[in-house]
Amino acid sequence: MRIRAQGGQKPEVSEGKGNSDRMIYRHKYSVHLLQLSPGLLTINEVGNYPGWQTFSEHIKNAWETFSRVCPHIQVTRIGLRYINRVQRGSETARVGDWLHNSDWLPPRMAKQEKDFFFRFNTRFNSDCHMKLPVVEEQTDDSSAPIIFDLDAISQSLKVSSWNEVFSKVDHLHQLIRKEFKESITDRYKSFVSNLEG
Repeated sequence: MRIRAQGGQKPEVSEGKGNSDRMIYRHKYSVHLLQLSPGLLTINEVGNYPGWQTFSEHIKNAWETFSRVCPHIQVTRIGLRYINRVQRGSETARVGDWLHNSDWLPPRMAKQEKDFFFRFNTRFNSDCHMKLPVVEEQTDDSSAPIIFDLDAISQSLKVSSWNEVFSKVDHLHQLIRKEFKESITDRYKSFVSNLEG
């Protein structure tokens, strides 16, 4: 199934094989985009995070738009991912200056200043798990930012309505928010507060 759309025009749906297996749709007035590929609909925020209320509305709008073109969708996997980029501001700033969580972050990792990569996987139940990578961004900057990535996934699903989808997405958001709050230091909290305004 191939779907093409341009602003202000009715989407064209046709069967056949195309050269591209991914299409990207940028919002005219907002800083988010949709990616559509076989079996996958992705919603990305490309600017500063606008908050959960706005982001969840972007997800809802994407779902409703896609549902009008392709009814009878059945979702078997939902993922929600937050990629946090932290400017350390100093070559000697350690991971532990920004992140701490004795449940998943080893003390040795917390002491790292350079050339680090760590990923922790945790399972909440048979259908839901989370990946938490902490890596140094690959850059020429002497004080390379820390990438703190929280990726929660719910799978083995059979949901087909927005209410069912939102229930799962919101649950993943709550899991990520809890892990984030429990993992950031006072320094990181101050950094987030400055970003918010």
